[in-house]
Amino acid sequence: MIARQVSMVLKASCTAQITRTIKNEVIPLLRKQKGFKDETTFVVPDGTEAIGITLWDHLSAGAGTSGESS
Repeated sequence: MIARQVSMVLKASCTAQITRTIKNEVIPLLRKQKGFKDETTFVVPDGTEAIGITLWDHLSAGAGTSGESS
């Protein structure tokens, strides 16, 4: 299993918006990718930074950034 990390700098008070975007747009796209297993996001208490971690079957899974299914 492979984990990939994405760090994000957010505008203040965007926690609800980033949560909604990840749930409604990012996760559905990731689920279409071959080898995708799970995703979790951590947001700092003041809501200005977040880290997203995705889990994949193997190193080559999730390597594409085009958003197209493999």
